[in-house]
Amino acid sequence: MEYSVSLVSLCNLEEQIARFWQLEEVDGRYVVSLPFSDVSKLGKSYNTALRRFLSLERRLQSDTELKRKYTIFLNEYLSLGHMELVPSVEVVDDNSCCYIPHNAVQKESSLTTKLRVVFDASCKTNTGISLNDVLLEGPCIQEDLTCIMARFRTHKFVLSADIAKMYRQIWVSVPNRDFQRILWRANPDQPIQIYRLKTVTYGVVTSSYLATACLLKLSEEKCNEFPEACRVLRQNFYMDDLLTGADTIEDALKIRDQLVEILSKAGFELRQWNTNETTLLKNITTSTSSTENITEHEKITKILGVYWNNKNDSYQYIVQPYDENCAITKRKVLSDIASVFDPLGLISPIITRLKIMMQGYG
Repeated sequence: MEYSVSLVSLCNLEEQIARFWQLEEVDGRYVVSLPFSDVSKLGKSYNTALRRFLSLERRLQSDTELKRKYTIFLNEYLSLGHMELVPSVEVVDDNSCCYIPHNAVQKESSLTTKLRVVFDASCKTNTGISLNDVLLEGPCIQEDLTCIMARFRTHKFVLSADIAKMYRQIWVSVPNRDFQRILWRANPDQPIQIYRLKTVTYGVVTSSYLATACLLKLSEEKCNEFPEACRVLRQNFYMDDLLTGADTIEDALKIRDQLVEILSKAGFELRQWNTNETTLLKNITTSTSSTENITEHEKITKILGVYWNNKNDSYQYIVQPYDENCAITKRKVLSDIASVFDPLGLISPIITRLKIMMQGYG
């Protein structure tokens, strides 16, 4: 079932939620509208996007590996139908559309996407106003990270996973797609083409809310059919990451299978499964046969920024030892202290003591 969603106001949460979910049945995934505050303030953006693209192109020409990965990423966007070429008759440069610059973000620790193209919707138009400036950000409607991670520790058998390409499984309504135009060509000897992104997009300020609101709505629609799995949808997702579990293997399997079924109805696919009980990884059906979807043999993985050892089911903290040949400065030590992510405060006594110790060197 596909839904057309229109978000009108974010000033009052109850009023906003009521207006947001005015549904029109179509045939598959969710379709959302960009929640504009005052689009008339938006100016021309083509020249800035062109200048940024030519700068990016020079960088790609000097780094062949980066260019290869960048081209693969955008070719996938095109092949999956997540962006489309804008016909020449529709090429304009006014506040009825927006051209968004883009760049690469590389994350070598990622198990799936080492390079991701992100879109700079905060880039100013000629009026000094960006696309993000005329969009309503939306409230946080998922549970707090601390609650999710603490609840994860209460289960005897646990499961973690994430939703593959979560933003890109949600369509943006046709009238709003022209506000997500980009410039691209694979080689400098080709003409620059104008494309428009058809899905919820990284870098657009409202994307986080729109994506998580779709999960919330999905849980509301299926709550009578799958009450336990829908509770998990509401309480145990942080953006696209799932942390859940149960006290018995049977209950954990039930939750797993129901979540797969519910999410697939809206075009979402769970991947990167991990658990402290390998029985829970058996018979997982997924649209891809790649073994990267299942991390049975890994001991330590990162979940919501914290290292988790699935063999002994414990959170861990990894700090790199100092190189004896390098100078150890106060700046370096303070940077390392600040880099330890501990949302539950499990090692706060140690971190606090280190901070107090460093104050003595002021």
